[in-house]
Amino acid sequence: MPDVDPMKWRAIQLKYAAFTSLDERADYERGVSDAERFGGGDWEGLLRAGEARITMAVDADATAYKSSCLAEVTAGTGERGSLEARMGELTDRKIKLEASFSEFMNELAVDGGKRSAEYEHLRRTYESATMEHDELRAELGRPPVARLPPLFYWPLIVSIFFVEIPLNATALELLGELQRNYNWIFAFVAGLGFVGSSHLLGTNVRQIFGAPSWGGVAKRAAAILFFIVIIAGALGILAQLRDQVLHLQGQTAGNLAPSVGSVVGRSVETALTKWLVGISPEALQLAMLNVFIVCLASVLAFFHVDPDDRYDVATIRLARAAVAYEKHRRRTDAELKGAMEGFRKKREQLDHMLGEARRKVAASVEQIEDFRRTAVAGAKTIAQVRDRRLAAYRQGFLHGLRRPPTEGAIPAPEESRPAEPDAPAPTPDDKGAR
Repeated sequence: MPDVDPMKWRAIQLKYAAFTSLDERADYERGVSDAERFGGGDWEGLLRAGEARITMAVDADATAYKSSCLAEVTAGTGERGSLEARMGELTDRKIKLEASFSEFMNELAVDGGKRSAEYEHLRRTYESATMEHDELRAELGRPPVARLPPLFYWPLIVSIFFVEIPLNATALELLGELQRNYNWIFAFVAGLGFVGSSHLLGTNVRQIFGAPSWGGVAKRAAAILFFIVIIAGALGILAQLRDQVLHLQGQTAGNLAPSVGSVVGRSVETALTKWLVGISPEALQLAMLNVFIVCLASVLAFFHVDPDDRYDVATIRLARAAVAYEKHRRRTDAELKGAMEGFRKKREQLDHMLGEARRKVAASVEQIEDFRRTAVAGAKTIAQVRDRRLAAYRQGFLHGLRRPPTEGAIPAPEESRPAEPDAPAPTPDDKGAR
């Protein structure tokens, strides 16, 4: 049946659906004509031969009609099979998608997933820091002292450091080769020393009042005295160095490189013996600016820590543990949210495609059933037309046998014509074809 035209049934069905009484009259006239040529003998054989011709022609159309209808049904069934295969493929994809999402959820699970170790470590660190903080709070009988937050304190300290660099570079006022090679290096080291010492000085001053023992008080007091001496000595050396450089720069024509060692040595010796005695007003002014900056940095450091260093360390540890734990939770939540959103979109797409495939399969089944009903009605119409044609031919043949040869054509009697069959079924449109 590969050579059968699956649309041929339409032409055949239209042909027999359009059969009218005029076509029936033509078979009647054909019967009359065959009877008039009868010259005697077996008239029944002649009648059967004429009926056989009509039956053969109609049966040929009926066979072609059935073959074309079968080809149409086969094509519709094949299309439905491909749609069902597509449904199976989409269903497998949906199952795999759900399995992949379940595996991802298991990876994110805090109790049994691959990330459990990281989660457990962060959770235990956070719980340990919380417990230590609570124990210190119970021991000291107070909450942590309000302090400057790190996001406020450290930017201020860094800003003070950057102010110190040009201030100390101006204080040195070196010229020529020495200025080009050493001035900013000296300024950077001096600024870093002043700011770092001020931070440690303010911290120890704050925590000397909260030391848990007299030994802690003594240690803090020694540290305070040490940083005061260091800062005072650095201020004196810087001021004396400025005056020594200004005194010698005229004598060396701006090239002080060979005299750096002796200049620094005399400045240190003078500062240790006389400190700020004998320096110029400009050097004293710059020294006081450094003192102001040191005091400012020390005050900021004082309010940046808790009086009890244990409480301060516990608070910092708890804050860091809480940040790490919260960061892990937010990252996990973001990954989970993104995965769920992606899974939802893919599942909606698959559900939409599955729904379309199901609707097409249902429509294909309905179309095939409609076509089968139409094919049965068409076959019934062909059978009815065959019966009408045979009846008209037989009636015409019998009338032709009884009519004298000289008479004109006599119309078939109405009472002897076959009854009109039921109206043929409507021709299906393209929708009912498949």
